[in-house]
Amino acid sequence: KYTKLTIANQVVEKSRKNLLIHDGHSISLLFACHMDTTPPQFGKYQPLRPTIKNDRLYGLGAKDMKGGTACLLSAVAEIKNTKGLAILFYVDEELELLGMRNFVNKPLLPKLLKPKLIISPESQFVIGHGNRGIIGLEYKVTGEAAHSARPHEGLNAITVSTEAFAEIAQKITTMQHPKLGNSVATLTYLIGGSGLTKNNRPERRMNVVPNVTELDFSVRTSVQKLNAPYVDKLFKKAITIRGASVKLIRTVHNYPAQYISPHHLKPLTESIIESGLKPQFGSPHNRGYNDVAMIANKLGVPYANFGPRGGNNHGPDEYVNIKTLKPTVQIFKTL
Repeated sequence: KYTKLTIANQVVEKSRKNLLIHDGHSISLLFACHMDTTPPQFGKYQPLRPTIKNDRLYGLGAKDMKGGTACLLSAVAEIKNTKGLAILFYVDEELELLGMRNFVNKPLLPKLLKPKLIISPESQFVIGHGNRGIIGLEYKVTGEAAHSARPHEGLNAITVSTEAFAEIAQKITTMQHPKLGNSVATLTYLIGGSGLTKNNRPERRMNVVPNVTELDFSVRTSVQKLNAPYVDKLFKKAITIRGASVKLIRTVHNYPAQYISPHHLKPLTESIIESGLKPQFGSPHNRGYNDVAMIANKLGVPYANFGPRGGNNHGPDEYVNIKTLKPTVQIFKTL
């Protein structure tokens, strides 16, 4: 008799939903699978047409994280009488983390949701056990307009913004964790000009010193001290000492770094050993953010990444290694 699974759904926005698939028992093992991908990038292989070449299966999301999700579904299809298994399929991991944020704020089946371990089925066929945090901030910077023939009479908002960002980015890189590596800051969006258009965007005028800039930046933090209020204070100080004014438009992300000690992941390591393989731990050094940390932190349980090997996440010719698919299925079955 195969496991009978029940579906609970959660509306995230309009037609987008999270789904929690469970076997009706108190949840002891939770898999978290995001269903979205980044936009397709075109390379040698068509991203929307799966292509097999040698040991690689190419396609959009093959590594992140369709390959691992397919392994999990294959494992569940072969298992009889699970007890305490649940799978969360959620949306928007690649953009603003809306799916996981909704699930954390209003968990489905809260009386049953008591996992001892959470697994995100995506890695390099090694155990991922930690990630840097993420901070996302949006700003508007205002300088002073002047004729571009006399730039000294104005205050260039674009120049001020980029100089201030470069200053704090340099400071941020000095903040390190022995396991998680350096913190880094990346300028991800910038638009500047003179005044505002009807669309409330800076106007492109080559004869005027730009007095308005809108910019976003992301910080991948490896230390607890480095959070959104701290970065906001740094950036505002760097702007104001240059004579401009600055307004925080929105804090998009403010999630801390987390390191998981390997000894908390025994169920996974024991399953790998039982499957005839040797557990290998990936270095958490310089990793990105894993939004599974949100629910793990709320529930106070360990989490790990584990899935088939692959590469080129978020880029052209993303792939998963075929020879690691069956072993991944076996490990998930053993769990």
